[in-house]
Amino acid sequence: MKRTFDTTLLTKAANPAQVTTFRQDALQAGFVTSFTRRAALAQSLIVLIGGIVALALAYAALSQSPSSFIVVIGVFLIVAGIAFVIFGVILLVQASHAAADQWPGLYRKSQFAAANGFTFIPSEQQPDLPGIVFQIGSNPKSFTVFRGSGADAVEFGNYRFDLRRDGPSGYPLTWSYVCAARPLPAHRVILAPRGRRRSSFYDLSRLRRLPAGDPRFEVWQSRIGAVDTATLFAPAFLDLLAQQKLTVELNENRVFVYKEEWRNFSTIKAMAEVAEILDAIDTGVVTPRS
Repeated sequence: MKRTFDTTLLTKAANPAQVTTFRQDALQAGFVTSFTRRAALAQSLIVLIGGIVALALAYAALSQSPSSFIVVIGVFLIVAGIAFVIFGVILLVQASHAAADQWPGLYRKSQFAAANGFTFIPSEQQPDLPGIVFQIGSNPKSFTVFRGSGADAVEFGNYRFDLRRDGPSGYPLTWSYVCAARPLPAHRVILAPRGRRRSSFYDLSRLRRLPAGDPRFEVWQSRIGAVDTATLFAPAFLDLLAQQKLTVELNENRVFVYKEEWRNFSTIKAMAEVAEILDAIDTGVVTPRS
């Protein structure tokens, strides 16, 4: 049977009183404003402060010397300072509105989750999942997570981490994932579209890279022996992975499907994509022999 979600609550207008109650409960549970909102507020404050500093420097320059060069510099600083202040105020207002607007959206997601048998988790530090993506980088955090409690243990959400390479500095990446429990053998299998640059981020030191049998993919597994992708996955499932540039992992009786970008779970389109992936897992993952 094809999987469908009731998405009406994703677009239904939120009751302000219920949103307020939801916000209070979420804050008491330790949820903090998302990192993107905090970053936007910080950036707007930096621009605003920069404009004020520019105006102060212009005032100091013009008050000390009447020379034409200083006047030109002072006028330039005044114009730049005013522009920075105006731009900073605009950014601050937009960031403040965005931070306030997130709560109705989070509330709608929680209602969607309840209507479809999921628990909605706005954010979670150090997510406890065995997939290889969850071992990458530092400062891991999952957010906008929908966690099921049924026998198939369906879960989907976004996962953010800081990637550190040669130096001390790093940069954040956010990927989305869908996973479901399935009776699988003990060995791990990872199948990724060929040529995906970010596959080098995975820690594959304990796995063996082997011929995939399908030229569209690269494959790694934890035991010796060639891998025939046709014996693991149905053709339609492989087509979906290739078309959408998805990576699949079989690990600890779970199937993980990763997308190397953030997914907006506020939209009906995103939920339809998740349902399509879960349907593909239901019909396309062939239990391999141990």
